[in-house]
Amino acid sequence: MDPEIAALAGSAGTALVGALTTDAWHGVRDRFLALWQRTRPERAPVIAGELDDTREELLAAPEGPGRDAVAVDSGTEWQSRLRRLLTAHPELTGELRALVADLT
Repeated sequence: MDPEIAALAGSAGTALVGALTTDAWHGVRDRFLALWQRTRPERAPVIAGELDDTREELLAAPEGPGRDAVAVDSGTEWQSRLRRLLTAHPELTGELRALVADLT
């Protein structure tokens, strides 16, 4: 596994989950979804649903340790998805890096 891709996927997953409950969510969702729309358009509707499901799950979790646990689990899931996407499409690295920079 490329350490640069792993690190970027980790940062991106954390940034994504951090944006789930913010007012900027819809724009962030669209930017992440665009990565799949360009490279795996057949998966984009599934990814869109999974993004929305992740947000709903986080919002439904009680504040405190319960929500923190959901955020950690969700971050890990999205880190894995993003790592697989970047491994298959390393040309997305710059775009994802810029997206993470915008969110942090």
